[in-house]
Amino acid sequence: MAIFFFQTIDLVEFFKSFLLTVITIFIFSSSLKKPIYEIGSKNLLIIIKFSSLFIISFELFQVIEKLIFGSTNSWFYLDGFLISTATNSNRFQAANFLSFTRPISFYHEPSYLGIILLILLICGKQLRINLYFQLFIVFGIILSFSTTALVFLIFYFFMFNIKKIKLFFILSIITILLGLSFFDSETINNFIRLNEILNPGTSGNQRLIGPFDYLVNELFFNHHIFGIPLGQSNLVFNNSFYLLFLYFGFLTPVILLLLFYILFKKYGFDSIFYLIALFSLLFLNGAIFTMEDAFILYFLNTTFYIYKSYIRI
Repeated sequence: MAIFFFQTIDLVEFFKSFLLTVITIFIFSSSLKKPIYEIGSKNLLIIIKFSSLFIISFELFQVIEKLIFGSTNSWFYLDGFLISTATNSNRFQAANFLSFTRPISFYHEPSYLGIILLILLICGKQLRINLYFQLFIVFGIILSFSTTALVFLIFYFFMFNIKKIKLFFILSIITILLGLSFFDSETINNFIRLNEILNPGTSGNQRLIGPFDYLVNELFFNHHIFGIPLGQSNLVFNNSFYLLFLYFGFLTPVILLLLFYILFKKYGFDSIFYLIALFSLLFLNGAIFTMEDAFILYFLNTTFYIYKSYIRI
């Protein structure tokens, strides 16, 4: 594609993005077959437990700091290492609960915290992590107030209990009825932040609506049906799912279907859990082709390789 855009292409950005894309795809595809370094399930569980404990402890520290001391200093301890552009804690206030400042732990924004914990939960559950740690991680996800993480968490629990669907359905109905009894529609809407999506300038709008409008314009009105060169977007995407369509155009469904086929052939029904983790990362991060995401994908591949080889019966 870069050849057709040669006169207008930013070569520096293209080659930087191209290099990161090649590295990410290589790490992902090679580790999908077998991890470069094999690590036992017990060791991986220790890593998951330690990471979860470390992340959520700092998350709780931030909540306590705000509630007791009214300060938000810990939100900015790692500014020298993070990509956050926030200059004050107002950036992290819950859209509909302005009295609550959402914790970010070691990350640059609350949604990234929630998704990382969700991926740790999925990996831990595949490796048979104990129930108490599962609940501990779920608590951390809820505390992040990340709508993206909460939606994928609910979907994950639904799919995990699909074999017990009758019991799950009954419990879900009871939970919904109890929720409607104790909370009015405005409170429920505030919690899941649906109205935020249509509000320009909010994270939900920038992640879902803004990139979608830009994508439609590029694919249909500018006729870039096979996408644009890597790194040439005029809009900073907060959604890698849309970004894949922007870079690969109408070839994207073919690429995704091929990925689905490989995963289902490899893991069967459990590939659903893998895809939940993968798509939660796609819908969160605007640059899936990065070194940190390559590491997350490698971690995910290692977990499911161990699950398939040593745990699944």
